[in-house]
Amino acid sequence: MLFDQCRVDVETEIQANWNETHVVYENEELKYADEYIRPAIIYGESNQVTLGPSGTHRRLGVLVIQIFVKENTGTRRIKFLADTLTPLFKSVKLGIIQFESPTLIRVGQNNGYYQENFQVPFYVDIC
Repeated sequence: MLFDQCRVDVETEIQANWNETHVVYENEELKYADEYIRPAIIYGESNQVTLGPSGTHRRLGVLVIQIFVKENTGTRRIKFLADTLTPLFKSVKLGIIQFESPTLIRVGQNNGYYQENFQVPFYVDIC
């Protein structure tokens, strides 16, 4: 349930607050030729963070939102999209997920698109 709940929380936030571009979720076919975002939740390690047999476990992860715009159009639009994503996730508690500070990583041009990745580390505490 934890993995699916995280997916639901992220998708619900995007569906409620994102109207700048098309959204293509994981393992969905790309049906659009213009700009779009593709969110993905990547899980890392999990550790027990409190003592005791029924202690709290913390699962770490990163929300990666790939941002795609047409290549050779500059970076103004992609920076605007990243700035628009920031208040949705920066230091936000969303359902069971606690997000931290986002970063933006340049990926570059490929197949007619220019891409940058908006990445937000997060953790989930499981009691």
